[in-house]
Amino acid sequence: MINKIVVPVAGSGTRFLPLSKAVTKEFLPLGEESLISLLFKEILDSGIQETFVVGSSRNKDLFKKLMSEDTQLKSKLEKESKKDVLDKLNKFNNVIEKISLKFFLQRRQTGDGGAVLFLQKYLKDNNFAVAFPDDVIIYQEPPFVQMMKVFKNMQRPVIGVFKVPAEKSSNYGVVKVEKIANRFYKILDIEEKPKEGYEKEKEVFVIVGRYIFTSDIFEYIKSSKAKHGELKLAFALKNMIKNGKMVYGYEIKGDWLECGSKEEYIRSFVRYALKYYEFKDSILKMIKNLNVKNGN
Repeated sequence: MINKIVVPVAGSGTRFLPLSKAVTKEFLPLGEESLISLLFKEILDSGIQETFVVGSSRNKDLFKKLMSEDTQLKSKLEKESKKDVLDKLNKFNNVIEKISLKFFLQRRQTGDGGAVLFLQKYLKDNNFAVAFPDDVIIYQEPPFVQMMKVFKNMQRPVIGVFKVPAEKSSNYGVVKVEKIANRFYKILDIEEKPKEGYEKEKEVFVIVGRYIFTSDIFEYIKSSKAKHGELKLAFALKNMIKNGKMVYGYEIKGDWLECGSKEEYIRSFVRYALKYYEFKDSILKMIKNLNVKNGN
């Protein structure tokens, strides 16, 4: 059903300066993987066949290097009998080799909606997905596989959502929902980083960076107002809902690791290291020793 996915990575990464002068955000590590390689694994696990990356001149060469096999490095590792490292590299290369990737250079930043609109002539009338590397989801069943079950029946846009404490609502795109079934909701409205209105709530649903779209999203992106020169998917979806079009939300099963800012990224790195990384036991022991030394 969904064979194409858009990965927008043309942002300037200002929240990660000065680090982002050297490497763009999607190439930051999480454990010994990068954010983008974790997303590529998710795309493959979802059965999506074509990946369209919308990037900038800053990360064009990084993607070119990522997608090419370093035969000189492999030869060096083989000669030095570094089997463990070579096995990990081969495992990584197996993922990269299976990704059918096309890189599109977007010279001017126009927001996530602008990145999607940039590819309209390639996506045409096809249904398609959108994913953001700085939202990492650790899953048993891939998020898009979960969402496709809803999309298969409804044939309308589906947004991936998670619950967060209401006091954090101003950091996210918040969705107002009407429950249809377990984890399945009708989206009634979308508020982008609301300043107030959720004081009486314990939790709210927020958008995570996973979407499935029908081709009519293009017209709503075109007709939405730009904010600071950028077109937003959230605004296009909001207008779609106002126009009586159905948009659905699916509460994804999995562990959401946010990496959109320096603080979120560091928190997620620690969570990943303590829960999923192969060295988690030794890292936990180190933290316990630090607590003992500090008298905690």
